[in-house]
Amino acid sequence: MNYDTLCYNKYMENISILELRKQTGLSQSQFAKRFHLSVRAIQSWEQGKRNTPDHVLYMIQKILEYEERMK
Repeated sequence: MNYDTLCYNKYMENISILELRKQTGLSQSQFAKRFHLSVRAIQSWEQGKRNTPDHVLYMIQKILEYEERMK
């Protein structure tokens, strides 16, 4: 386990990129654009072809949590 994984996992919920996207109600394309990611990366992560980097999951969760608190 690397340093980044240790730092991020301490604060993250156990949630997938697909679950985060479904929470937003956005399509893959909309989600990718909103978070400055490629559609191909989103597809690969959701299909299990590649693991979503912990820092990406962490940052998206934090952004969504912040937006929820601002409502």
